[in-house]
Amino acid sequence: MDELERLARELTHSYFVRRDYASLEGMLSPAITWIGTGRKEICRSAEQAAEFFVQQQQVYGGGFAIEDEQYHVSRPAPDLGVVLAIVAVASNPSCDFFIRMQARLSIVLHRQKGRWQVVHVHNSAPCQEQGDLPYINMQAAKKGYASLELAAQSMAEQRVDEASLHEPLTGILNMEGFTRRADELRREEAAPQYVFIKFGINRFRYVNQTCGFSTGDEVLRSIAQNLQCFCGPDEACARVEKDIFAMMLRFEGRERLAERMGSLRRCLVSEELRRRIGFEISFTAGLYLPRDIRHEEIKHMLDKALLAMESSKGTGRKNTMFYYEPHMSEQKFLEEQTLEQAGPALERRELRLYLQPQVELESGRLVGAEALVRWHKPDGRVVQPGDFIPLFERSEFILKFDFYMLEELCRQVRAWLDRGLKVPPVSINQSRLHLRSAAYLSEFSAVVDRYALPHSAIIFELTESTFVEYGAETMALARQLHKQGFGLAMDDFGTGYASLNSLSRLSADILKIDRGLLEGFENNQRTRVVLKKVVEMARETEMISVCEGVETKEQEEYLKELGCDWAQGFLYAQPLPADMFAHTYLERR
Repeated sequence: MDELERLARELTHSYFVRRDYASLEGMLSPAITWIGTGRKEICRSAEQAAEFFVQQQQVYGGGFAIEDEQYHVSRPAPDLGVVLAIVAVASNPSCDFFIRMQARLSIVLHRQKGRWQVVHVHNSAPCQEQGDLPYINMQAAKKGYASLELAAQSMAEQRVDEASLHEPLTGILNMEGFTRRADELRREEAAPQYVFIKFGINRFRYVNQTCGFSTGDEVLRSIAQNLQCFCGPDEACARVEKDIFAMMLRFEGRERLAERMGSLRRCLVSEELRRRIGFEISFTAGLYLPRDIRHEEIKHMLDKALLAMESSKGTGRKNTMFYYEPHMSEQKFLEEQTLEQAGPALERRELRLYLQPQVELESGRLVGAEALVRWHKPDGRVVQPGDFIPLFERSEFILKFDFYMLEELCRQVRAWLDRGLKVPPVSINQSRLHLRSAAYLSEFSAVVDRYALPHSAIIFELTESTFVEYGAETMALARQLHKQGFGLAMDDFGTGYASLNSLSRLSADILKIDRGLLEGFENNQRTRVVLKKVVEMARETEMISVCEGVETKEQEEYLKELGCDWAQGFLYAQPLPADMFAHTYLERR
């Protein structure tokens, strides 16, 4: 039996047969609307419905027998259901109050927080005066029957419309609902100045990975509930996608808004949930302050807030706010141009392989290299990876680009081996987005095998944040990599949230220490202690430690003192084109 039919049947039997209004109330939404057959039997809340049920029991305390019942179910939306119940009911023949009639219940259900609730019921009976006429009987209409039917139909349609404007998991407005509410607010005669805000939850995937998806859903519901309390009656909030929320707030100056956003950060989730998760839930927000709120489309204003939010990427700044500036739209246009040019650039092989050597600190000999990239434009400009790799990552073009670079690297290593050159293992960066594909590693291996390269020649490199946020996927990948003979490196260690426990479980072969842990070691005792412990940790977990960004002899000597294994940086060489790398290092070995 369909779940909605079962619920409608339960409601019908509780109402007519068992007269069990206590269990019936448990099925109803607090904002239930219930219309009975009487002219004044209209309830607009669960409280009014409870009073109505009490009154009915005072009139007739017995139950009804159901002689026939039919249920017709439809689902206008995944979390919205409508059931038409047609039942023939009769009271006890032995009592003074005997009724036999056909009742027709229109029942609207909405799934809220994973549970179906009844949001609207219209209980009607055929109009005797109208008989079998297919249209509204005007004589009956004068008595109010038709107007009641039309009112009920209108209310049911309103309920369906309201449900379609709310987000099912949290119960707050969705994008369409927010757009409609924002449009109403801005058109009020004395509308204040407003600011549009979009904010995303920092490291939300990490919450799902470490605490489970059910806890992640709790976080979203807690945020939504607190947002509703945070917003005033002439403000609006919504969950517009995944962990992205939107708000339309009164603007009373930047200082006052900063105070309000600060208070929102402090009450974003409940204290109990925060303790259970074990860390703070924070957000990064983009804000757009429109000049002409009445004539700009709501979604365009939210898009500008999103641009401001995305401007934080690459800055390293979290849990803060960014106001939209016109140059952000210009930057977005340039990024779109870059993406349009990227595909043809791959075909013309404008994105070229560079390599940076890695040396053993104790002996100074070449022990490895990292594959990097530079974009050689037709006009002669050489574009650094920081200007396009983050964009590739956000657009998912990185998936195609990574395989392009793997192909370039394998082709070059094969050519060197065919010349009899000794080539050290080369590490190549791979995006976390690949981990969503079960076929990824087999496709990666197929490229390497096509060039008949030993798997030990390639080091698979993932960032620290990937190890943390994609823990289960990375663990599975690590096992397969080692089974197939590939090495695994954790890049940018010190920029994220990796723990000793995750390192011991993930079995990385190489720990690449981010240059940020090396900066200022001369005058900062805390930096020296942290760097020392990281090197010790790598050694004790049987990983090769590689420090990136080494630029001075002082840094090199200190790393030797700590027992760091390898180093990489401008002290030894900048990233070099493949032919120059071979001439400088491989041909002299």
